Amino acid sequence: RNVHPAVAAYGALVERDAQRRHRVADYAKALKLSPNHLNALCRRHLGRGAKAVIADRLALLARRSLLYSDRSTERIAFDLGFKDSSYFTRFVRRMSGRTPSQLRSDAATA
Repeated sequence: RNVHPAVAAYGALVERDAQRRHRVADYAKALKLSPNHLNALCRRHLGRGAKAVIADRLALLARRSLLYSDRSTERIAFDLGFKDSSYFTRFVRRMSGRTPSQLRSDAATA
């Protein structure tokens, strides 16, 4: 399936920078697009908004870090650019249905 070049570039930037950049506006500026236009392109070509692309990438990185490292939840939150570990915990719960400690305990018993 053909993806718009700006959407492909956005995906590459998110993959590279999601730990440091969480705002769609930052990526849009780098791509010389408005945030609304980037969001519309993502919806048209990916079936989800630009913010969801960032959230999905952060959720993947969070899950990997929680399951495959022994770093604390607070350290992982900081490493992924979250200012507050309680917000990170809410983010993980919203994205996975589980808290960080539940994800870790599920993996330990699997």
